[in-house]
Amino acid sequence: MQQSRPFTKVYPQDKSYLKLSKKEQDTKSRLRNLIRFSNYNRSKDTVTVFFKDLFNRGLYSYLNYDKSEQDIKEWEFLQSVPAFQRSNDKWSEQMQVSFVNNVMLGLNTTIILSEVIGDGEKMVGNYLILDGLQRLTALYRFYLGEIKWQGYTFQQLCDMKVITFASHHVTFHLYNFKTEIEQVRFYIDMNENITHSENDIKRAYEYLESLEVMTKTQQAREKFKNLGLDYSLITKDDIFKLIDFLKIELKQSAKDGNLEMQIKELRISYLNPSQKMGLKHAFISVESAYFDRRQGISFEENGFIGFCGWADGANHKPFLTAFDKWINWKLEQIK
Repeated sequence: MQQSRPFTKVYPQDKSYLKLSKKEQDTKSRLRNLIRFSNYNRSKDTVTVFFKDLFNRGLYSYLNYDKSEQDIKEWEFLQSVPAFQRSNDKWSEQMQVSFVNNVMLGLNTTIILSEVIGDGEKMVGNYLILDGLQRLTALYRFYLGEIKWQGYTFQQLCDMKVITFASHHVTFHLYNFKTEIEQVRFYIDMNENITHSENDIKRAYEYLESLEVMTKTQQAREKFKNLGLDYSLITKDDIFKLIDFLKIELKQSAKDGNLEMQIKELRISYLNPSQKMGLKHAFISVESAYFDRRQGISFEENGFIGFCGWADGANHKPFLTAFDKWINWKLEQIK
């Protein structure tokens, strides 16, 4: 008996209905790239740790903590929390109890660990807890016997073989970042307007700002050095030109709503005082309604160039911008 062929829907040959306009194609490409290059799709390693071994070798084999002592201390994993991370007391007792109950009933939870490796190689045993601190805290209290499940402690459940090496586990995602700035931004993106309070996120943003300021100041010093500039090439007129640039940037910064500052004083010394050439050291200070004298830009005698170490990111900007413009101007003068 001949079997009937399965029904196949035949589409018309004209597939113009599938064609997208140039605008639609660009939108499609943009949206796909948003997903493709998202931080959440960056390369990572995934490992599984048995719950029974979590607070022994399981977790600590990955963490960056003081390994000089053989025994692991209670709450040792709190050493492996980055400075921008919120504290581990955000969950109530009931939230911790409910989470432990869910884990015991089969919930698989994922903890994110991260490491800043720069241009180097990743190293197991050098990770920090980026996400999952509240969950680890709840599980650790269960491990210590401070939280019970169905009236039994963690140890009792192990002795009863309710918890075994095969019964429950925790997943770790291990992320490697090139810079700490990348790491903090990942943390903010993952938690802002979702699980963390405004104060928690503010703390992370303040830490991020301090990192960005340190990075930019170091880049300014390196630019000065890498372009072949040194103190021997700096004259009195050069310093006055730097002050001119700084006055312009301070004025613009105040217009932008930042702290209003003015040049307070210039102290300068030369290797060749008679010709006022060959800078020995210089200190440009600023003042405002809130302080009388603070560091603006300083050329230390040991070669270190300092930038308003007291200032936050917004108030730091005019000094770095003025310095950068001054370097470019100085190079043109040398040419």
